[in-house]
Amino acid sequence: MEINKEKKKQPSWYLIAVWLACGLIIGILTLTFQSYNCYGCNSASRHYGSQAKHNLHNIYFYCKAYWVDNGEDANCTKEIWGSMNDNGQYLYEDVKIHAIGNSDNFTGYAVHTHDKDRKVFEISSRGLVQEIPKSFVSLGSVQETHRFIFD
Repeated sequence: MEINKEKKKQPSWYLIAVWLACGLIIGILTLTFQSYNCYGCNSASRHYGSQAKHNLHNIYFYCKAYWVDNGEDANCTKEIWGSMNDNGQYLYEDVKIHAIGNSDNFTGYAVHTHDKDRKVFEISSRGLVQEIPKSFVSLGSVQETHRFIFD
């Protein structure tokens, strides 16, 4: 009795699909580990940025309270918000800040002194904080107005 020992041949598309699936899985794992390994790469810069934004928010809310007490046309200057630490509200010492204006034209700028990227943050009269793009900072409009930041 003769036994037919022919192997069942898999179609060629099956082999291609298996190889593509393996490649896809390896690619996804590679991207995942790359992004995970670099998670802490900019952690110091993010930390310094959060401290600068924290100071801007605190100053803004301090000035809002000042405007409630003294009228919306009163300028909130460094002489006003500079006493925040004395009143129990904390400002980080390593952040350079310039903030002035009344409730309609208030603007503030902050940069952390240890931040190697020298990210500059701005707060508007509506309380919105955003990072100023480097191209805008390099144009000089912020540098001329707020020279203290770039010393």
